[in-house]
Amino acid sequence: AMSSLLVTGFPGFLATNLLPRILTQRSDSKILALVEPRFLDTARQRLSGFDPALSARVELISGDITRPGLGLDRQLAARYGKLDLVGHALASGPNLLEGFRHLDRHMALISDATTFSMERDPRGYWLVLNHIGASRPIPRQRVEFAVLTLLTLCDWLTRRDLTPLAVELVTPAPTDDTRHRAAFGVPPRFGQPVNRFLMAEADLLQPIPTHNPSLWALHEQ
Repeated sequence: AMSSLLVTGFPGFLATNLLPRILTQRSDSKILALVEPRFLDTARQRLSGFDPALSARVELISGDITRPGLGLDRQLAARYGKLDLVGHALASGPNLLEGFRHLDRHMALISDATTFSMERDPRGYWLVLNHIGASRPIPRQRVEFAVLTLLTLCDWLTRRDLTPLAVELVTPAPTDDTRHRAAFGVPPRFGQPVNRFLMAEADLLQPIPTHNPSLWALHEQ
């Protein structure tokens, strides 16, 4: 499967010149170009001037990167959130609880930019996700989208629509949290020490339909 790269600034001068180079150098990748709605027509025109073999690997996405709630949609997170390695490994596990325990133990081997951990709670488990090592502040859209992507992974693995019991985010409270409520299913608490959401133990123990004992045993080694 092709990897996806998010590019902003198209159809601006710099992004217009960079896109063909990236596509040529990364033949195994497609580009998701985030374009402000007012520039979509211009972006389509610029894209029509590319080599057809390259433009076929560019998808224009309408959006404004300055909007606090950008990307906060479960369908978008399910489509564009990339957890291929993690997702396929967890898909062979017996349930979410065992899968996330496995991820907790091995996350450091998977990424040096993200940490994952689990915390017990009387109502279930907190799934804690944070970014590390960045020299600049991480945009709130990336932080919140990452948390939502992990939640949609739970839906995908169990083939169920799961709702967390609580959601806590490090980002400041937006003027309007309507999109956050709709995306997470509950009103998040903002300005918290860590990014995390609480799942009921019963949901985490739901069987994963794709469980493969032999493959799971390999992942556990």
